[in-house]
Amino acid sequence: MASEHMRLSAGDLEKLVHAVDRDPAGAAFVSLGGAYLALGRVEEAAGVLERGLGLGPDNPRARLMLGRAYAAQHEWQKAQVHLSKLAQLDGNNGDGLKLLGEILMRRADYERALPVLTRALNLDPA
Repeated sequence: MASEHMRLSAGDLEKLVHAVDRDPAGAAFVSLGGAYLALGRVEEAAGVLERGLGLGPDNPRARLMLGRAYAAQHEWQKAQVHLSKLAQLDGNNGDGLKLLGEILMRRADYERALPVLTRALNLDPA
C-alpha cells in the first residue's frame, strides 16, 4: 500500500487534495491520508484523517492510518484511542491490534497489552 502512494505524482496528489476539498468524508480522504503518510507528511496525514473520520467515523483503514500517524509522532494516547476504536470496528484487524499492543506496551499497560498482542498473534502466527 505504501508503494502505491509513493508512485503518486504531484498532479495525482493535487487531484486527491481537490477531491477531499470537494467531499471531506468521501473515499479520497483515506487515499490522501495514506499518501501523506507514505511521504512522511505525518501531521498533514493526521489532519486529513481526523477531518474525514469526524464526518464518517466507521472507516477501519482510516482509523489504522490515523493510529500510525499519531504513533509516528509519539502521540501514544491519541494513537491508542483510534486503534481501540478500530479494534471495536474490526476485531480481526491484525495490523491494528499489533500496533495497539505495541502502544500499550510503550505506555506500560502490560495487563491490557497481553490479550491484545495474543489476539494479534492468533490472527497471524507468522
